Parts: sequence; C-alpha cells; structure tokens
Amino acid sequence: MSLADLANLGEAIGGLAVLVTLVYLGVQVRQNTDLAQGAAQRDLMNAFQANLDRVSRDPKLWQRSLLEFETLSNAEQLSFMATVNPIVSHLEQVLRMRARGLETQDNVDIYGDICMAIIQEPGARRVWEHTKSLYFPRSREYIERRLLDQEGLPPRASETMPWHVPDAPRV
Repeated sequence: MSLADLANLGEAIGGLAVLVTLVYLGVQVRQNTDLAQGAAQRDLMNAFQANLDRVSRDPKLWQRSLLEFETLSNAEQLSFMATVNPIVSHLEQVLRMRARGLETQDNVDIYGDICMAIIQEPGARRVWEHTKSLYFPRSREYIERRLLDQEGLPPRASETMPWHVPDAPRV
C-alpha cells in the first residue's frame, strides 16, 4: 500500500470518526435535554403542590375568598392574595420554560386551565385586577388573552369542584 493510499484511508477513518462523534454528541445533547426537562417539570410540580398545601391550611378562608372577597378583612384578603399570586407565578414559570423548550405544551395547557379556572372566580379576579401589573408581560398577556376568549375558558373552579364552595350553614 502506497503512502497516498494510507493517507486516503486515514482521511476516510478520520471522517468516519467525526461522524460517529457528532452522532454521539447529538444523543448526549438529547439525553441532557430530556433530563433537564424532567428536572424542571419535577420542580414545578413540587412548587404547585406547595401552593396546594398552603390552600389546605385554611380551606374555609380559600372558599370564602373565591366567592366573598369583599367581605373579608384586610388581613384575610392579604392572605388570599399570597395564595393566588403563586398560582400566577407558577403559570409564568411554565410559560418561560416552554419558551426555552423545557416544558411541554400539554403542561402549559393544564396549568393554564387551572390558573384560569381560579382567576375567573370573583375573589381571584379581584386580586388579579389589583396585582396584574406586578407580573411579567408573558403571563399578563396570556391571562388577559384567555379572559377575552370566553368560549375557550375552562369552567370556573367552583363550577367543577364543589369543594371550592363554602358549606351551606347546617341547621
């Protein structure tokens, strides 16, 4: 085998090595993206669960706040606001992660519908009107656009989940 033949063989082997390396790197990038997406989704689910835990600490206040916000004391309204705001912040995080490719559209739709089911309640809507300027444009625009599209809204939380409504007085 001549020196030129060896050089050609070396080039072919080198080209094949580059191709194998690129394929390997592509697989690694895909796996890392999947791991990052899974970790991000797990963190979001933990944050969502923490907010549900907050609601469950005083469910009667949550129920009254959704439907009778104006009758609450300032302290109760503040407590309710501190529970509603993380729901909107959570949606903001989901929307951000979706923009970065770390979240699926399915989860955007699910969290978006949960947020909208709550925001439609009179008390949450009042909190939204007072605090919407505090949020990033992405979540503000998402919620405002959804509120304008009445046909595309999910039912209010109190319509589909009766435990969001205070118990009737027992006689």
